[in-house]
Amino acid sequence: HSHGLDQGIINPCNNGIQDGDETGIDCGGICNPCSCMSKGTFSLFDYIEFVKINDSIAITGDNEGSFTNYAKQFELFLNRSNILQLSTGKSANQSKEYWSVWIDWNKDGSYNADELIYKKNSIGLLKDTIDLNKLFINKVPPPLDVYHLRIQMQWSEYGNGCDTFDFGEVENYSVILKRTITDPCNNGIQDGNETSIDCGPGCKPCTIQYCDSKGKVSRYEFIKSVTIGTWNNVSGNNNGYGDFTSTTILVDGNQELNYSLVAGFGGNYTLSENWYFWADWNQDGDFEDENEMILNASSTIPLSGNFKIPNHVDGKIRLRIQMRDSKKANACEVFGYGEVEDYSLNVKQGSMRLPQSSTSHLSIKIYPNPVHTGLQLHFDHPCSENNQIKLINSLGQTIFSKSIINITEYRIDCTSYLSGIYSLEISNNKEKVIRQVLIAH
Repeated sequence: HSHGLDQGIINPCNNGIQDGDETGIDCGGICNPCSCMSKGTFSLFDYIEFVKINDSIAITGDNEGSFTNYAKQFELFLNRSNILQLSTGKSANQSKEYWSVWIDWNKDGSYNADELIYKKNSIGLLKDTIDLNKLFINKVPPPLDVYHLRIQMQWSEYGNGCDTFDFGEVENYSVILKRTITDPCNNGIQDGNETSIDCGPGCKPCTIQYCDSKGKVSRYEFIKSVTIGTWNNVSGNNNGYGDFTSTTILVDGNQELNYSLVAGFGGNYTLSENWYFWADWNQDGDFEDENEMILNASSTIPLSGNFKIPNHVDGKIRLRIQMRDSKKANACEVFGYGEVEDYSLNVKQGSMRLPQSSTSHLSIKIYPNPVHTGLQLHFDHPCSENNQIKLINSLGQTIFSKSIINITEYRIDCTSYLSGIYSLEISNNKEKVIRQVLIAH
């Protein structure tokens, strides 16, 4: 039978009174250890009038040197500035007061020097900001959780977290540590796999100006046709340059594509041509990066081959094909004899299934997305065969790899990875699933 305790339960460690086996208000016994004592002996002229952090305020006035209310929770954000306002009582407006703020990160009830997050002296109202991210440079930040907060105001000097002192006051509250989700496509910097500020692969397309390249004379030799995958364009002579970017070639990410290049001539003759083929994989407006040259070859007959789309590529990719009489690989040159053609490849990342004879069991839920600390993978069915998990950054580098079998849940710890857009790849010998994941610290 039910005692009715499953509804309206109040956490005894957060109810603002000393009860149960607690040795103090909401502390001791089954709760967190009680905080060390800190208070001012005389607070009539030096007391804390109010505390305001971001949008939350606690107005208390004189509490005879010490005040505790752990049921009052302030929000502090780990990855952005927090607005802090501390006010003395009116009688203390002309005195210089020394403020110190601690958070009991390890929940041991003491406030040590390495738990001091802020200190400053002022006369009257103090307005400032707290940037917690600066405190944890090259350190692992604390988990997102609820902690005890201590604010100490002393006249004449700074104290330590467990002082009993002559003039001033101490107030104790709770603080909930959070992260704010900032849209990486609207933060004013180039990060993740963006190719410019707030634009590029995971964001809106950047406006890219590509360099000019063309043949001055093409009536003797020109690009007759280009085939990429199943798409074919018979273009003929375009007076040295053909812009075919308005027609988009739609392909899947990580796909291998065949190509064929055919030269045309102004008469009944054949010349040896130098072919160059580039793809701007990182969408930065040039063809100079590693692996962006697909072809560098000379031939008197049509050329064919294949290339693989890198698994981190997503969106519109500029292709440039250059055919010329001179042997010189320069994607930005206006040269003597030959022709240049530009195309657009539209790469769509997503689920890609390989040929299989049986029903697939690779059905996955991935959450949360955006992710702050841990990315959870839930398989609708236990993995009966080996599955490979990879997390790939915007440079195409695999930063995490793991093989799993016979499980339904798996968690990837993302706390050590930089904020940005990543590709999560899960595959076995029957199929492959690719998802974009946003890590936002």
